[in-house]
Amino acid sequence: MNSFLSLPLQAADRTVGAMNLYSRLPSGFDPEAERIAQPLADYAAEAVSTSPLYAYSLEMVEGLMETMESQSLIGQATGPLMATEQRTSEEALGRLRELALASGEPMRTVAEWVITERPTGASPSTPERDPATESEDG
Repeated sequence: MNSFLSLPLQAADRTVGAMNLYSRLPSGFDPEAERIAQPLADYAAEAVSTSPLYAYSLEMVEGLMETMESQSLIGQATGPLMATEQRTSEEALGRLRELALASGEPMRTVAEWVITERPTGASPSTPERDPATESEDG
């Protein structure tokens, strides 16, 4: 390969991929080649962006990223529990589960609380609910 032409696949002001063309010739692509290839790239971008598989892939990637962020927070939260309660990492993870169940909050929320509050002592209580988010008559 001595030259290549790479065109972005753009649909609805979003890049959804790239179309790459390769040549064995040096300077194998001139502005005219790009002008000719652009409609094909536009068509491909539209096909990709309207594909249910593409939409599913985006959702999957977003879900995986959220899961990775949650796992990272949970991992970080085990540190203070290990240090303040002399627990192993498995025991600290179990403690996070207990706190989540007792508070009715997701583990991610409890992990954020543990990281922010840095509980001390042998047994931190469950996170207190924010009165501003609870009903006034309850």
